[in-house]
Amino acid sequence: MKRVFATVFILTNVLVSVFAQTAAEVYQQTHRAVVTLLIQDKEGETVGSGTGFFISPNGDAVTAYHVIAGAEKVVAKFADGSTADVIGMIDGNQTADVALIRIKTKGNPFLRLKGSVPDIGSDTYVIGSPKGLEFSISQGIVNQVRTEDGLQVIQFSAPVSAGNSGSPLLDKYGEALGVVSYQLTDGQNLNFAVPSSYITQLDSKHAVCALPQDNSSFVKTADSAEFNTWKNSEFAHTGLQFLSPVPIPVSDSTIQADLATVVTKFRAGGTHQGDYQIAATYFQFKKGECPSALALAEEIESQRKKSAIKLDDGTKAEPKILPFEVSGFQEAKVVIASYLEKDEAMVECSVVLKQKDQMWIVTLSYPASDESGPANLETFLESIKMG
Repeated sequence: MKRVFATVFILTNVLVSVFAQTAAEVYQQTHRAVVTLLIQDKEGETVGSGTGFFISPNGDAVTAYHVIAGAEKVVAKFADGSTADVIGMIDGNQTADVALIRIKTKGNPFLRLKGSVPDIGSDTYVIGSPKGLEFSISQGIVNQVRTEDGLQVIQFSAPVSAGNSGSPLLDKYGEALGVVSYQLTDGQNLNFAVPSSYITQLDSKHAVCALPQDNSSFVKTADSAEFNTWKNSEFAHTGLQFLSPVPIPVSDSTIQADLATVVTKFRAGGTHQGDYQIAATYFQFKKGECPSALALAEEIESQRKKSAIKLDDGTKAEPKILPFEVSGFQEAKVVIASYLEKDEAMVECSVVLKQKDQMWIVTLSYPASDESGPANLETFLESIKMG
């Protein structure tokens, strides 16, 4: 009987996709093939969300790679409110930001993949979970098809927000043009999706790898890439966004015993690109236990004094605390310091952010010899925001 229903669904899907549809018709045809992905920590608490969509009736689904990177557990929520566990990842392309996952279900509706590049100006739709608002649909057009860093991307105007990562970018026939990946935040509706051709390159015959997919603290990216290729991404589903070469995976780090008495949540991770290093840490303190951003900045300053570089005149390049303002945060401080790494002078910028009982520390390091370093640092600081 299940095979009969699956066959009926496939034939119906083929028939309907011959005709262009309204937004309402696209939604009715496709939304049951979309899932909200609930990202959970070791304790089973939901710490973030993304979106995915089925591409076969046996539970195989697609999402953005960064949605599941470092996730301890992922639960898929269907349009009817039921849920199923994500068993693991079958295959993935971190550079293109696509992942093929297996969800514990069978006989599910699924989307057809559009093999060709969409026409500029053609209608597009996105169904997903922006800011946790599940199964929302938005409408726009294809603005352009571009090649960025050797990868083809579809620029589109259908509004998306955090939580839409991994959503299907649909055409007027209800076929998946691609996977929603990222957006440029210094403009309006500058959204980008990875074409479906990258999905078809994934190997569905791979053995399923259980989550978490990657527990390493640092993931190396191509050295040939440059700073201007970095994209805004959210850190560990905590709401903080900043430029990064890849979405930072959360490591399996443990918190110090003294902090464990006052901290209820802890996330840490990092990555590097060439000589640039970036790391991030998040703390959720018990009510009333969160220190001030200045107090933490002073502690960082004190520690960095020990490794300060000696200048030619015999003095040290002492670390400095600078004021910093970021919308959405009660307090923000920046600590500029220096240190030696394999006899090379490095500049380190630590950003300390506080909002109520939450605190973030984001650190960017680069060679002091890099003439573009100060400009890149300024761009990095301007990218920091609460999503």
